[in-house]
Amino acid sequence: MPSSEPSPIVDPVSIWIRSQILDSKESKPSKDFITKTDVATRYDGQRSAMWTSLSEMAGPNRQKFITRMVRHWPYNKERYAVLFPMHAGLLSSCFCSHLIAARINSDIFLFNSKTPFLESVRRCPKSPWIFSIYTTGLTYFAFYNLFFEKKILGEDEPCASCALSTYSALLIGSGVLFPAMTTPALSHYMHARQTPDIPVTKNILEFSTMIFVTSKSTWSLLPKLAIFQLIVASLGTYSLLWGRSRIFHTVDIDPEILTDTMIIAQKETSLKQKLNTFCSKFAFLRPFLDDATEAAPKY
Repeated sequence: MPSSEPSPIVDPVSIWIRSQILDSKESKPSKDFITKTDVATRYDGQRSAMWTSLSEMAGPNRQKFITRMVRHWPYNKERYAVLFPMHAGLLSSCFCSHLIAARINSDIFLFNSKTPFLESVRRCPKSPWIFSIYTTGLTYFAFYNLFFEKKILGEDEPCASCALSTYSALLIGSGVLFPAMTTPALSHYMHARQTPDIPVTKNILEFSTMIFVTSKSTWSLLPKLAIFQLIVASLGTYSLLWGRSRIFHTVDIDPEILTDTMIIAQKETSLKQKLNTFCSKFAFLRPFLDDATEAAPKY
């Protein structure tokens, strides 16, 4: 005899909801164990629209683009904050090299390392300290662009302590240690030309000994100049990081300002184009100039 009890009613919706709850309670593999490449991480939503566009450029073109953007930034305070460290470091390094060269010249030519600065400049040959300032400026400028500014103006957020230590090492190395090691060689060479009785170095050992002996007069001055360079490095690093943060965050928030800035940069004539225009007036120089019909690079 068939049972009179009613058959249970099956609700598909309730079964689906319960299955979702059970699935959520199951253990899932932790995302910490999932490794992603750098490109996958950035394109997963952690990369700004600005850097997503810049990633399509080659490395040199991207660096030129960022440099032109900074130099033509419409807000003076932020633009000067980024450009200030390069000029401040250049001036401080040349100033330190000038003091070191004057001290070495006084010791070699006047036989008195404590000669006043102005008197040393007036009485000693000008070639050593001019050469010292020139080589120091070139060395600083090259290392600043290659090893410091390129990393600071890159995509990755720079470490403040790493930037400070790098810039301090750059200023002390190019503005203090480099002139202290190179100026004695030129001063000794000039002294040997003026005084034939001065012995000339004949091998590396004699050359190293000459550098060591003639640089002794600057040893008491080097720590003071190093402290001065550390102060300049601290101010320059703070200024550069602050300006970088303001500029890049502004571009991320308002990408149109980047377009306006580069339009202004495209209208400005570069120094190379000005020189080509001037030299093209002379017929004998035209074969050595760039083709004027070539289009300027667009960024």
